[in-house]
Amino acid sequence: MTSTKAEVTWSDVEKIIRKVIKESRSKEMKAMAKAIESLATYMREGFEESNKRLEAIETTLLEHSKRLEAIETTLLEHSKRLEAIETTLLEHSKRLEAIETTLLEHSKRLEAIETSLRDLRLEVSALGERFGYGFEDVVMRVITEVRGLNVSKAGKLSLIDKYGEVFGIPAEIKFDVYLSNGDKILVEVKSRCRIDDVLKFYRKTMYAEKILKEKFKMMIIAVAFDKDAYDKCRELGIETIVRSIITQ
Repeated sequence: MTSTKAEVTWSDVEKIIRKVIKESRSKEMKAMAKAIESLATYMREGFEESNKRLEAIETTLLEHSKRLEAIETTLLEHSKRLEAIETTLLEHSKRLEAIETTLLEHSKRLEAIETSLRDLRLEVSALGERFGYGFEDVVMRVITEVRGLNVSKAGKLSLIDKYGEVFGIPAEIKFDVYLSNGDKILVEVKSRCRIDDVLKFYRKTMYAEKILKEKFKMMIIAVAFDKDAYDKCRELGIETIVRSIITQ
């Protein structure tokens, strides 16, 4: 049969000390026992106070650990959000670079088209002088062959707007080509036709119809049309001969 040794507590120690003091016969023994009792009490109170302080420190450390974990979690979330923002900015930068590259290519193509048309107009004028065909005659032949319209006479048309009905100030109203002797057509020739060009041409034609009391067909010949300018021609009943339409 085995016996289990009970744990000795401070209360047990104090009981033993009090018993020793009671059983002590000499003053020296009683004094020593009293001193031991005081020491035991001091040590018990000291340990109890230390335990309380240690418990308070452990509680504070636990709270600090929780707060640190919360801060670390927040920092991790912020890091993820910053990474996502940086990724998005990088994608936007790449897209902007691609757009800028495309715009640069378009600008170069437009410059090449405008240069080609200027050269073409100079060549047409030079050929007209050499072979008896001026610019107006070339335009007339293009229109009759491409559109099948009935015209046999080409020239220019110029009117004086004394009261500024077209542009708000007195001005000479000029048309690039006037085709007649059948269908009567006013023609504007552009390298690149923009919305302002369409509106000006339409106002000039309305003025010509009012002054000359004639009804004219309208036509714009251009290497390139801005999309809104092309749509406005459709809306106003202006015919077009165009090589390409610019949508951007």
